[in-house]
Amino acid sequence: MDKGRGELFENLIYLDSLTGNRITIIDTSGVVIFDSKENPELMDNHRWRPEVAEALRGKIGFSQRESQTLKRRMFYCATPVYKGDTIIGVFRVSEPEERLLEAYNKIRANYILLILAFSMAIFIILTILDLTYRKDIFQFLQAFKKLSENDFSIRILWKKDDLLKELAEHFNSTTEKLMQSYKALKEVEQKLKTILETIPIPIALIDSELNLVYSNTSFREYFTGEKEQIDFSAFSSLELFRYARKIFKEDSSEVKYETQWRGRYFQVFLKKLGKSPQIILIAIDITDTTEKEKLKKELITYVSHDLKTPLTIIKGYAETILEESKDKNISFYAETILKAVDELSHLITKLNTLSKLENVEELEINEINLEEFIEALITPFKHLAAKKQLGFSYSVVKDTETVKTDPEKLKMIIVNLLDNAVKFTEIGRVEFKLEKVGEELKITVSDTGPGIPENLIPKIFERFFTIDKSRGAGYGLGLAIVKHAVQALNGTIEVRSQVGLGTTFSVTIPKVNPL
Repeated sequence: MDKGRGELFENLIYLDSLTGNRITIIDTSGVVIFDSKENPELMDNHRWRPEVAEALRGKIGFSQRESQTLKRRMFYCATPVYKGDTIIGVFRVSEPEERLLEAYNKIRANYILLILAFSMAIFIILTILDLTYRKDIFQFLQAFKKLSENDFSIRILWKKDDLLKELAEHFNSTTEKLMQSYKALKEVEQKLKTILETIPIPIALIDSELNLVYSNTSFREYFTGEKEQIDFSAFSSLELFRYARKIFKEDSSEVKYETQWRGRYFQVFLKKLGKSPQIILIAIDITDTTEKEKLKKELITYVSHDLKTPLTIIKGYAETILEESKDKNISFYAETILKAVDELSHLITKLNTLSKLENVEELEINEINLEEFIEALITPFKHLAAKKQLGFSYSVVKDTETVKTDPEKLKMIIVNLLDNAVKFTEIGRVEFKLEKVGEELKITVSDTGPGIPENLIPKIFERFFTIDKSRGAGYGLGLAIVKHAVQALNGTIEVRSQVGLGTTFSVTIPKVNPL
């Protein structure tokens, strides 16, 4: 059985090398059994991928999104695999979206070039023929006229055994080839159209004049409420046209943004089609996710606010018990309660901080002395590192004494990065560095901790995400706070990590933030 499966997998990999199509086999629980591009053991569960979920319901599933492993936008098609009447798995094939468009454009270009070359050759031949062939040439001209009207059934029946007979035979042979190419082009065009019209994702094409030249059924249903193609000139005020104009004028390759239309939320991707003066538009409906995220934020805000009063009461009684009780057991219980209350209070503080950052709180710009500011933040972490017998070093840029920024958000960035570095490093050292790069400040925090697996790096800035809860990873809020604080300061953050060697966070922010 293992030998048969191995041979099957080898054949699928060979098929991938021939076609360039990525092939994946998934069982009914969503576990990837085989993938022609990636080690299945490193891949996430695919149970809820749209195309896989559709295939597990007994249908052919389609979806279009960016692949996390290949880092490019892919078109996915999944079909159920049956054993008798029972679905035993899913067979999925994926193709980069640009290759579909390239294939279509290549066939179309070859078809046009073939007609032009053929027409030019025939025209040259006919112009050098003797005038005695004028009547005969007229028959050829009529045939070319039909050909130019895409009538590939036209044939020249020539009975005379002369030079024009050979020309007629070549015309008929070439016309037959053109007819086959035209049919192939139409088949590809029809397949693409069927795929685009079937995909439950709004897709459209915009030309350089910002005219909507094509839209699929999903786009029309979402943005016009009608299934038939209509004039989209009335929609020139849509936000998407502003971004499309930006791509054409600034020569950008792609833009991604979120927008709202008729009560629903969309994540919109705009991408220029190579050298073509057209943009493909893909709109993903994220209404459900957005609404759930809003409810989650509201719940966190309400809960964290309402917990303050009971925690204060609990803390007060526990402190009173600790002061008045002479029983060691009771004192121990009171101390345990106080530690738990402090931990919950710390969590509530972080939740409130994150809530304020997510609600786009305005910046409070002040002038600060960098050396004094950093020294005050660094000192507690120097002591914590010393207790764990870790090396701790830091350096602050000397040629910039003061900067204008929001000190509270800068503090959030530095404190949370250092807190993670010291907390998770058991052996080695922690390093902090602040330097000037052009007109920006660069903050670097490095450690020799356990490191972060590469596939988890995109997730570490999500709220409540922790890599390993068993080693006391906290609540997963620190890096979420860092991300939002960096965004509020118009900065960027990068992560470099290697499992077993450590992690480096690099934050770059403007030295002077606008008031």
